[in-house]
Amino acid sequence: MKLATKSVVVLMLAMFVFAVGTQAQVTAPISVNIDRECNSLTVDVTNPAATNAVVTVELFSINAAAFPLSVFTVAPGLNGAQTYSLQGIQDNVEYIYRVHVQDGANVFIGYNTGSFVCGPEQPEALNAGDSAPFIVTCGDNGSVDFTRLDPRTRLGVETLRATPGQLARALVTAQQTRVNAPATSSISGMSIWGLTSGELQAVYRGGLGDFDFVFPVTYCGGVNVASLASVPPLAPTPVPSVPSGPGYVPPSSSGVCRPVAPNSRAHVVQTGQNLYRISIAYGTSISAIAAANGISNPNRIFAGQCLQIP
Repeated sequence: MKLATKSVVVLMLAMFVFAVGTQAQVTAPISVNIDRECNSLTVDVTNPAATNAVVTVELFSINAAAFPLSVFTVAPGLNGAQTYSLQGIQDNVEYIYRVHVQDGANVFIGYNTGSFVCGPEQPEALNAGDSAPFIVTCGDNGSVDFTRLDPRTRLGVETLRATPGQLARALVTAQQTRVNAPATSSISGMSIWGLTSGELQAVYRGGLGDFDFVFPVTYCGGVNVASLASVPPLAPTPVPSVPSGPGYVPPSSSGVCRPVAPNSRAHVVQTGQNLYRISIAYGTSISAIAAANGISNPNRIFAGQCLQIP
């Protein structure tokens, strides 16, 4: 078990300064350190007072049992440290520590608080640097994992996995039908698709906004591109309804595709294109293009379709 890479660890906080009458009360520098393996927590206190300093350490979690309260003393003008075992700490649970220091006269001279999370290290995300609350990673045996993260702790709360077999069938289906094909999906709006361009796409359409990430099929190594010809396609699925809406222009036999609104543009969908790539090319968003063209499923567009680009 390791200190989670996305945890928040407060190593040292500025201490408060209290005044008694006209004299400022001295403060005790405090540092709190948690080792990388999440085996122990060390509290280090320097006592500036003329009497013993009493240090009280609390460690607790909203979701787990609190650790026993601990108290130790530090002699005047000296430094003292105490290390606590974190045996029994639970993975992916946020723990809070509080360190309170007072002198022999029960006068407050220092305080430190912070939180940390222990658990397995997060695998390297294919979409590293993306600010979206999701990561796409390579799973076991070449599978692709699409994981939704807790916005606060950045720890995984739901994972959708596409196996190499599911990815291969989706890619074959997309190439044969010239329509992007789903490899797998969840009821929470997460899905992984095989694209007509031969790439893979992680898609989220749910309460946290829209998220799209397109990446090469070779990233996770589970799909042998050369052997895709031997993979049977997915069973036929109902043809999606033809998009409609105030801005939608159907494919034209003459090949003419014109904008219908002032300051808008028009684009004819080419084989292998998707709304993600088109939105980047025109500097707009997937949702804006979908709204302008009455498209209910952004993953279902067709070669030859005339799109209005707002």
